[in-house]
Amino acid sequence: MIKLKVCGMREEKNLKQLIQVGPDYIGFIFYKKSKRFVGDDEAISFIKPFNIQKVGVFVNEENNEIIKHAKALDLNLIQLHGDESPDQAEELKSLGLKVIKVFSVNNQLPSNELDRFKKVSDYFLLDTKTEAYGGSGQRFDWSVLKDYDNEIPLFLSGGIGEEHLGEISDLSKSLNIHAIDVNSRFEITPALKNIDSITSFAQKLKAL
Repeated sequence: MIKLKVCGMREEKNLKQLIQVGPDYIGFIFYKKSKRFVGDDEAISFIKPFNIQKVGVFVNEENNEIIKHAKALDLNLIQLHGDESPDQAEELKSLGLKVIKVFSVNNQLPSNELDRFKKVSDYFLLDTKTEAYGGSGQRFDWSVLKDYDNEIPLFLSGGIGEEHLGEISDLSKSLNIHAIDVNSRFEITPALKNIDSITSFAQKLKAL
């Protein structure tokens, strides 16, 4: 079964509503330039006790800062969304954190970069290439996925909506899709999600 990750959460009431929907992963963005930046640890300390798979999303952050946030908020996975090195990912894994390494895709897969991170990543996330490090609501050309070798399970991201579920179902027959990552297409305003829309998407994804 393909799992669901909802990224870019911040508001407590909205998050509690989302948890009732039952996504497999919830992402919190620690990149200060993002419209969905969570703020400091104290501002979102309410997430700590929730029994959910919490993903911390970081862009070119030092590991000491990442580890500080992970400990303060009981993050389960670290999503590296910038130009991080394999050594940085390896250090995080050595501390018991699972690593999702993000690769920005336009019209071809960055095969050499993928190879460099295979031994130090639990998952890869493929997102549409933009200057803003995700959350663009734009989809990349999925035809490039035919070149993926399936060694590392994928999170598939980038402008995904309900209209793409049929194509996702077809792709999953030959592609190692672990989860679908949704964000801006399901927002009322940045970091505030439309729970009804996510509920509908989650139910249809489970039915694939």
